[in-house]
Amino acid sequence: MGMKFTDEHLMEVNAAGAFRNRKYNMLIGRDEMLTSTLIYNNGQGNIGSMHNFSSYNSQVMQAWNRHDFEEANAMQLK
Repeated sequence: MGMKFTDEHLMEVNAAGAFRNRKYNMLIGRDEMLTSTLIYNNGQGNIGSMHNFSSYNSQVMQAWNRHDFEEANAMQLK
């Protein structure tokens, strides 16, 4: 179980993701916030408007999981 978070307030993303010791998956609903929410270790996925039309978010996640933060940031900026 989890929830989609679309608000731009990162502290609220962090608080919601930490709820019940990170019991629930956090799916980020704004493409432009993906790397920012990964920093908090709450963004476990993305349901954004561009995700269905491009592979950028998948590439961002892959780079992030490889700890290639420069590449993740570069992909986020595209």
